[in-house]
Amino acid sequence: MAAIALGSLSVAFSDVIVDSLVVERARGESVAAAGSLQSLSWGASAAGGLLIQVLPKAARDEALVEKLESRVAALAGFTPLLQAGKTLPQIFEQLLGDMGLEILPETQLVRFHCGCSFDRVMGALKILGQDELRDMIEKDHGAEATCHFCNEVYRANSDQLEGLIQELQAESV
Repeated sequence: MAAIALGSLSVAFSDVIVDSLVVERARGESVAAAGSLQSLSWGASAAGGLLIQVLPKAARDEALVEKLESRVAALAGFTPLLQAGKTLPQIFEQLLGDMGLEILPETQLVRFHCGCSFDRVMGALKILGQDELRDMIEKDHGAEATCHFCNEVYRANSDQLEGLIQELQAESV
């Protein structure tokens, strides 16, 4: 009754069906053999998959691609290997060990980072030379640059561009 009061009739029926499946599964399998309540509920004690991406330069090596495809096809399945107690490094060693496999450290910080900065933009503007910088000051009263990696917009005013011109003059002496 609580499920019907809190939700809908379909949710109540779903809960009853799932509870029945769990009970039925538990009757036929010991907890030790099942491994966990999750496996009692859904019938899985391990699950896994494999995604291998061939990078563009390696993709031109048809023999390498064929070798990878045949090895993955010959793999008896990823989940049975996990169920047998194999670790991911062991599975990868079995599959790719003779192909220069390098397993990186267990933990790696993955984050988006762009190395752009106002100083780098000013350095790029400086490469344009004195005449172009003067033209920017006269026509645009400054300069604007957008990083095509992170979309950060950098603006240099006339005084900052004038400073670049002075730096270029000092370097040429």
